[in-house]
Amino acid sequence: MSQLLEPPPSSSASGSTSSHPLVVRITRLRARVRAVLGLYGVGVLVATAVGSMFTLMLLDYMLRLPAAVRLVFLVAWIAALGVMAWRLLITPLSTRLTDQFLASRVENVNKNLSDELMSAFVAGDDGAMSVDPAAAPAVFYHDCDDELTATAVSHLRGMAFGVVQDDDDPPPAPDRDSPG
Repeated sequence: MSQLLEPPPSSSASGSTSSHPLVVRITRLRARVRAVLGLYGVGVLVATAVGSMFTLMLLDYMLRLPAAVRLVFLVAWIAALGVMAWRLLITPLSTRLTDQFLASRVENVNKNLSDELMSAFVAGDDGAMSVDPAAAPAVFYHDCDDELTATAVSHLRGMAFGVVQDDDDPPPAPDRDSPG
């Protein structure tokens, strides 16, 4: 059903392994998802902190609260912000975004894939990746003519990418139109 992937050739100068464009794209998607989650959490946290502090200050101004009540409100405000930081920042950013999870989210947005991406692209916990050659034409080569697709599928070979790390600055993706 699927093809077990073998190690890629090493680059000559540094001895590092080359990255497949699909892995580079998934790494970039993972970095973008983390950035969006972080920005969303910080934005909601800051807006809530400012809004709730303004509300507490207005309440204190209008009711002239005693110092003990102010202290209780301050501690409750800090505790509420801590809970929000945990739920909006720490938990989402510490969740492991697997390749399968990202592929399922891409399929949810692109309904025309109808579970083809998840079934064609499988990555193990150790970073070993496999591709179903029968599903590859529909998923990876859908914009190519039949002859080019057959040639590409016949040249599928295994590659091991190691564990795909969350990189803040992933390597640039190769240009599709450039030779080599």
